[in-house]
Amino acid sequence: MAEPDTSTMDNELSAKLAEMTMVRLKEELKQRKLKTTGLKNELILRLSAIMNLEREHGDLERHIDAKDEDEDTRR
Repeated sequence: MAEPDTSTMDNELSAKLAEMTMVRLKEELKQRKLKTTGLKNELILRLSAIMNLEREHGDLERHIDAKDEDEDTRR
């Protein structure tokens, strides 16, 4: 099965980000240590750009952090 093209994935991501509240967008940006000020469209563009990079290059660091948290909660 073929992977969806990047324009379709970008459109889906943009739509999901547009549905988020400002608080949620700022939380996502803060987790990534990015600037959290600006208009909603600016936050969406900033977050969309980094999420596309994460998707293209793999987000090993976030996966490692999630794994560590899972192990901590099991103890």
